[in-house]
Amino acid sequence: MKNKHKFEEILLFPHYHFDLEWWKTKEEYQIVMEEVFTAAFELLEEYSEFTYVIDQVASIEPYLRKYPEKREILKKYIRNGRVEVVGGTWSAPDENLPYGESLIRGFILGRHYFRREFDTEVKIAWEIDEFGHPSQLPQILRKCGFDYFAFSRGMKPYDAKRPVDFYWEAPDKTRIKTHWMCCHYTLTSLIGGKQSYKAFSKELSSRLQYEGERSDMGALFVPCGSDFTIPEKSWLTSVKRWNLANNPKITFATPVSYFKRLDTEKGDSIDVHRGDFNPLFTGCYTSRERVKKLCRLSQNLALQTETLCAIATALGGFNYPQKAIGEAWVNIIENDSHDSICGTGVDRVYVDTLKRYRIALNLLEKEKKAAVGSIAKRIKVKEATTAYAVFNSLGWKRLELASFPCRCKSMMEEPWC
Repeated sequence: MKNKHKFEEILLFPHYHFDLEWWKTKEEYQIVMEEVFTAAFELLEEYSEFTYVIDQVASIEPYLRKYPEKREILKKYIRNGRVEVVGGTWSAPDENLPYGESLIRGFILGRHYFRREFDTEVKIAWEIDEFGHPSQLPQILRKCGFDYFAFSRGMKPYDAKRPVDFYWEAPDKTRIKTHWMCCHYTLTSLIGGKQSYKAFSKELSSRLQYEGERSDMGALFVPCGSDFTIPEKSWLTSVKRWNLANNPKITFATPVSYFKRLDTEKGDSIDVHRGDFNPLFTGCYTSRERVKKLCRLSQNLALQTETLCAIATALGGFNYPQKAIGEAWVNIIENDSHDSICGTGVDRVYVDTLKRYRIALNLLEKEKKAAVGSIAKRIKVKEATTAYAVFNSLGWKRLELASFPCRCKSMMEEPWC
């Protein structure tokens, strides 16, 4: 096959996309992920050219908890560049519905996990299935420590004028180098081993043409896999067969190799995009309205509780409840997962989502009450039978009406109430 678009090579990234829950529950999907990772480890062991991409804590952490002996093996593959951790999130969040604070917590928790467990810094924000991307995200990503951003949804796929590589600039002028997966994040012809090599060849040829119209890079970016895809030996067979008869050749790689090549080939001489990548699937922003309400309630309560607990700890006589607040945040962040908070899951998923909010709210209410009580005990009251304390958990002065329940037996007995 003649190479019409002057690509020098095709960089193929074996990967999966993990949904915390969707049309299966969290527990059911963890069983599927066990099959995915078991197959990936087998291929990494058997074929030295094979590479793999891991994108979320919530996908790999349960597997390593069950098979702790795999931890050091995975660490070795990460160290020698055959496995790359991308995304850096606890679970892949929707980016429009949660507070910015919650998005940041998800990135920080995820990056900290991979740093602690595997001594690796996640360089690429990997938001491939999220239903939209707000304009402020470049600032959040850069300040969380990411150098690059890769996404799929949100761009008009028919826009031939839009290049696949560009700087995405936030309103504050923060920029992040970005790659748009214009052919989506799947390579469907290799999924399940049921498609023929002819289908694989046809799909790859289409990608060369379609992305070639939007790229002047020397390499084609090809994610190989899809949702919960179990990697197979047929992937390597198809790659070898392609390389025998076609140009450009396929190389198993990791996404950071593409971005490093982008740095070398283009430097800063790429377009700048300003604004968001929305709207997309707008119905998800009104479905399962109770989830949306509890999202706001829990995230507001988390910030209030942290503030009050910090004050109570600083005053003395109170131990900051790090474990309880941390557990609450994990439940909140798991619910930020794009299918959970957007309400696209089945009813069983909806029930589990509400359960996690209930756990978070109970933990936070308990610790908030304890902190308020600890602070209130330090307030000196002169000769009063009843006293009320009002707490402002915000960082600025507030002038508002406050209401209190009347404890009088009758209005005639204490009319000043």
